[in-house]
Amino acid sequence: RFSYSYSWHYQNVDICRPFDQQAACKDGDCVSAQIERNAKLLADERLPVRERVTALAFLAHLVGDLHMPLHAGDRGDRGGNDFPVAYG
Repeated sequence: RFSYSYSWHYQNVDICRPFDQQAACKDGDCVSAQIERNAKLLADERLPVRERVTALAFLAHLVGDLHMPLHAGDRGDRGGNDFPVAYG
């Protein structure tokens, strides 16, 4: 249902350089831009309740994602999604 939001859940940044939103978030397709977008949607009382509830759910989820170490790293691994892990 929300497959379009895949890249909203992480942000690859170069942690050795000053943060640059434009460089770190091409076309607004990253977690920090979508947090800002969904906060604005949630605050817009003209929108239908259903859209505002969806914005609230995304906002809560994305703020959690931003606090995950691999989701805001500098490896260029799509928020840890390309990081190989071996169990056992």
